[in-house]
Amino acid sequence: MLTIGIDFGTTNCSAAVLRGGRIELIPLEEGNTVLPSMLCITREGEILFGRSAIRRYLELMRHSPIHYKFTDLRALTSAYQREIASEEVISSENNAVFVSADSVDDNNVPARLFQSLKTGLRDLTLAGTMVYDKYYAIEELIALVLRHIREQAEAYLGEPVRAAIIGRPVTYAHANAVNGDAEHIDRTAHERMLAAAHLAGLEYAGIEFEPVAALRHLRSYMPQGGIALVFDFGGGTLDLALANVPPQGTPEILAARGMLIGGDDFDSAIMQHFILPHFGADTTLTEKQLPFPPTLLDPLCHWQTIPMLTTPLNAARLLEVQRQSNNPQAVTNLITLVQQGLGFELFREIEASKIRLSEVSETDFDFDERGLVITERLTRRRFVSAIGEYLEHIERELRRMLLSTGITAEHIDRVLMTGGSSLVPIVQMLVRRLAGTDKVMVADPFSSIAAGLAYVAVEDDMLQPVADVISSATAQRLEAERVTLGETVEFDRGQQKVRGLVVRRADGRMHDAILVIEFWDAEIEEFVSTMRHETKVRRLAPRE
Repeated sequence: MLTIGIDFGTTNCSAAVLRGGRIELIPLEEGNTVLPSMLCITREGEILFGRSAIRRYLELMRHSPIHYKFTDLRALTSAYQREIASEEVISSENNAVFVSADSVDDNNVPARLFQSLKTGLRDLTLAGTMVYDKYYAIEELIALVLRHIREQAEAYLGEPVRAAIIGRPVTYAHANAVNGDAEHIDRTAHERMLAAAHLAGLEYAGIEFEPVAALRHLRSYMPQGGIALVFDFGGGTLDLALANVPPQGTPEILAARGMLIGGDDFDSAIMQHFILPHFGADTTLTEKQLPFPPTLLDPLCHWQTIPMLTTPLNAARLLEVQRQSNNPQAVTNLITLVQQGLGFELFREIEASKIRLSEVSETDFDFDERGLVITERLTRRRFVSAIGEYLEHIERELRRMLLSTGITAEHIDRVLMTGGSSLVPIVQMLVRRLAGTDKVMVADPFSSIAAGLAYVAVEDDMLQPVADVISSATAQRLEAERVTLGETVEFDRGQQKVRGLVVRRADGRMHDAILVIEFWDAEIEEFVSTMRHETKVRRLAPRE
């Protein structure tokens, strides 16, 4: 049976197959073998992946008008002087923008963009989310991406793909999770990925540790076996693993650490230390020299959060801050960034500058898009200083891992560095200083895990049927939410909480059953019927 290897990463995905004794990387999008881990669902029902998802999301958001409701309330204080607890702020027309929290939902947004879906596997509090009145469990969202990968593999290979080995970190849990919690988090994440594989159309799946897959690349360099260190540094996480690699058989993991540090944090550091002053950081407001509102700057640290500033509340605050700022051009830059939807393009240039600093000691950051012009000189020296805290954390965790096993750096025979962020020179210097320059090899940053998983797919017997797999987290939620006929439930109707009787079920899916509820309407003093998704009602008492 044809089995592929899938590296489902926080930032990027890749897939590979071992055929004819050689590894083939599978094109997943427009001929590219690397697929950004992005999923876009539009209000019209389009589902897009990777670069196409990003392009479509930005296009729709850029041309989506901000909707305001105006009322004549002129006595409000300036928005920047206090955190707004009410729903009213001053607009540039001296009216107040009024936004009802109940009226803000994704039906007013042309598209939803999901990134870092892998992190949702370990979040026990995240069962899923509503997207345009349809409920998606977290494994269903991941399954959409896995299905796309499977279909692309079938198109490339010319035959059905019904089995895959999927990578996972050694631990999904945070470093401060207690043992019981860590085991529960890992078990839930494991179940969710297998359930996603089933929903993606796979009949068999296996889950392998990503560092074990990476170690397959070391086989030819370690014919006699030995101690190996895997340093897998991606866009969202850093996985460290120390393993005993036998001449034959599966490597034994001796110790592992996972950290929520990645290349995205390095990009954010460049934004904070180099670019943020162009958007108002370090400037003041009015003659009183009031500080620039941090709530308008914090969302700029990641491109995914910049759209938060497009809400009517924040849009009006920006206009008021621009009027009071001692550097109005900086606020104009910020407004242009937000209104033109340039966050993704800006961070793409930040990432390109970071990559250039891997080759040169200085580089120019030049950004000129749709009225936003930013020029800044970046130096490797200042960049290293900006990420100093992250580097200290990485080195500390490396040393702790070695200390926990009693293995010293001298005992390490080989170090494998992989992941896009492993290309940063200061990161490589840190690892070489600790383990020794002659021991370090840098693998292909974006495909080595998938290639290793393809070896596992052929060499190891670890597939299991997934037809009946459902994660315990989803099973528990379904049991808690299953509503019976004749049961009284509570739901939101505008700003009211209403109780009603479930009289029948309409057509629905496993995670999204539709209920017909009859309730008393006090305004017209009659019983009326309404339809609600099962996931949008609250059971009044647990079932006996």
